[in-house]
Amino acid sequence: MLSPDVFTALTESEPLKTIVLSAFLFGLFDTVLKGKLNRLIDHLVRLLVRAIPLIIAKIKQEIRSHFSAIPAPSPLTRKISAWGMVVVEVLFAALMTVYGIVFMILTAMIILKDDPSMIKVLIGGLMGVLMLFIAYYYRAGAHKTARDNNLL
Repeated sequence: MLSPDVFTALTESEPLKTIVLSAFLFGLFDTVLKGKLNRLIDHLVRLLVRAIPLIIAKIKQEIRSHFSAIPAPSPLTRKISAWGMVVVEVLFAALMTVYGIVFMILTAMIILKDDPSMIKVLIGGLMGVLMLFIAYYYRAGAHKTARDNNLL
């Protein structure tokens, strides 16, 4: 058993008092009910663990039935959407290309004006290369979107 000093130390602070008294009452009720309370909690936990896959399956079924009610887009709507995506991707690729070239030109101007340093070259040059890479990625995405939707 606990000595009175340990019990007093455990019940002095408010959070510990609640935890210790709850554990004490649970143990007391479990002893009076001859372990039935502990078995009931074990049974409820097992029931909850078995119910989780059923709940997930029910949610998936509801999602499928909800989204299956949405009609498929018509071929004209699909073409218009594809043209919109291609235009947006091409414009974004052009913007990133211009930004990349501007970064590289500014880096060259800064290097020619001041004494060159590796930090300036890395920051400006790598930012320009990164922007050009992003532009290439979006240009390739526009080409793939156009090819997939027979816009070429």
